[in-house]
Amino acid sequence: MSSDPTSVCNDALTELGAIPLVSFNDDETTLGQMCRTMFPLARDMALEMHPWNFAGFQAPLTRSPDTPSLRWAYMYPLPTGPRPPYCIKVRGTDAGAGARFAIGNDVHNGRVLYSDWDAVSIEYTARVEDLGVWSPLALQVLVKVMAAKLAKSITGQNSTEDAKLQQAFLLLPEAQRSDGREGSPVVLRANTVLTSVRRRSGGGVGW
Repeated sequence: MSSDPTSVCNDALTELGAIPLVSFNDDETTLGQMCRTMFPLARDMALEMHPWNFAGFQAPLTRSPDTPSLRWAYMYPLPTGPRPPYCIKVRGTDAGAGARFAIGNDVHNGRVLYSDWDAVSIEYTARVEDLGVWSPLALQVLVKVMAAKLAKSITGQNSTEDAKLQQAFLLLPEAQRSDGREGSPVVLRANTVLTSVRRRSGGGVGW
């Protein structure tokens, strides 16, 4: 499967019986403009649907000097990119099993992690914009999600949107098995400095 926005959008459009784009960046048709609007959301949705190995990153967080919510002792701004890349979803922390945390927004509307721990590193799903590093199954999921986002405008039917999302979810069990064959998940340990070799731009660590 080709791994660029034009190919993903064209696969989605083909599933909906629509005319393919000439170019994702340069197509000024209504469909072209619609694809450019919907693609970032579809990409982030596909990344959030599964803890993809290729999108797994780790990062130490820097504690905010601002006063957090009364319920928490500290707050930490989440990565916004480009290095480390933007955090879509926190998978866990190094604060130990059962440690509580919450995700919210600060007064500047920036995404933050609330915790009672005075030092926190996270494992998270990052916004991976380079489709060349996506797994084939993840690209198939992205095509289905993109088709779902375009479906109502093209077909006028909510049922088509629901069907495409359902097809995306049906791919996830195989994605889980495929990712599991690549190795055991990384376990973050409390109070451990992340010293793993950074093998992806933005400080990501492959596993």
